Amino acid sequence: MKKTMIAALATLVVAGSGAFTASYAQPANAPGAAQQDARHERDHSRGPMRLSAEDRSALLDARLAGFKAGLKLTPEQEKAWPALETAMRDIAKERGERMAKWREAREERGKKDRPDLIERLRNGATMMEERAKTMKTIADAAAPLYESLDTAQKRRFNVMAREMMNRHGGPRPGGPERGMHDRG
Repeated sequence: MKKTMIAALATLVVAGSGAFTASYAQPANAPGAAQQDARHERDHSRGPMRLSAEDRSALLDARLAGFKAGLKLTPEQEKAWPALETAMRDIAKERGERMAKWREAREERGKKDRPDLIERLRNGATMMEERAKTMKTIADAAAPLYESLDTAQKRRFNVMAREMMNRHGGPRPGGPERGMHDRG
């Protein structure tokens, strides 16, 4: 059970951090930042809203604070929190950098043909390796905290991690055919 929940938390970070992590990808004074900011202020009635770097950073802060508050850590358990928080922030930063690199490569490719099957398979394998590394990092950082939690805290940890995964694209009860908001 403990390994399952640590793996679930790692999956949460991998799956859920994307919406909040690109805040590290491009500084506000970087070339094209003004153009990107203008996109954030457009009418979003025709498609999903792109969050600004500041929004993503604020939302990551809120998610981490909410997760910590929900655990109601003791002073002794508080000592294990910084390792998990730091790991989650580092992974968010790395993912933001990867996303910026991916967007840059996509723009360079432009209207050219999409990558062939072999290139897509290799890219997919690389992404899986990166995700595996991320999951191990989170599991290693979460283990001391999770082991120190009492039964009620572990239950809340499990619920909060599962809820965040459901909301942010992670594994869902009922399998992948269920939609993100289909919980009935």
